[in-house]
Amino acid sequence: MVIFSDSELSNLYESSSYVQIARYISQGKIQVPLYTSSYTWGERDLLNYLEYLQSGVQKMSILLACAKIRIPSKRFPREIPEKPGRELTPFVKDVRYVLDGYHCLQSLYLAWYGFYMGKRVYFKINALNNEDRFYLLKSSNNIPNIYKRLGDIKSSTSLSSSYIFDQMRENISDFHANFKNFIRCTVNVIYFDESHPNDRTLRILDQMPDKRIIADRIRRFKVELMRASLQQEPQNGPTPQ
Repeated sequence: MVIFSDSELSNLYESSSYVQIARYISQGKIQVPLYTSSYTWGERDLLNYLEYLQSGVQKMSILLACAKIRIPSKRFPREIPEKPGRELTPFVKDVRYVLDGYHCLQSLYLAWYGFYMGKRVYFKINALNNEDRFYLLKSSNNIPNIYKRLGDIKSSTSLSSSYIFDQMRENISDFHANFKNFIRCTVNVIYFDESHPNDRTLRILDQMPDKRIIADRIRRFKVELMRASLQQEPQNGPTPQ
């Protein structure tokens, strides 16, 4: 298997903060193969994952595929439940396809740009440590000023000095640290060609309980590549002599 780091394969992923990953998704540079199952996380799953990212305990890790042949794919939907036909993909250069981490990426994208069940994700800037949650889903009506869309959270330097403002300043600072200012997402890219990844590599992955699903997804991607390759071959027979 040929696995390149982000900087070795493409300058798309030289820096991988969460906000940058969400931006790449918005630009269509990371896409979802059409065979991928639909988003199945519930509201609590989505919010819990954002709380986990906010904690900074562990980086997000995703696995992408790169190939010269394009396979049927779509942009990440901005709305869940997904509206059929709304995210059909125009041509985008240098596409990477999701092999592992779809639900994590979709959750991040929804939090930054989208809607879940008609609601948007907000960050509660005055949440108290160990007593409250930072993230919540709300409709767009009558939003208190303490709830901020992720793209609207500005620097905390303008806040005056008091206990509650000190807490708000800490919350905002942690948000910027975890989502915007530092590399938090580990991006691995597998380059697919005629010989990679090979069967021996897949057999090794099959022997590792936590990697079997990766082997299955690689096999499925290779099948899609083969189908796409056959469709691109000339449909006419040999030229008459």
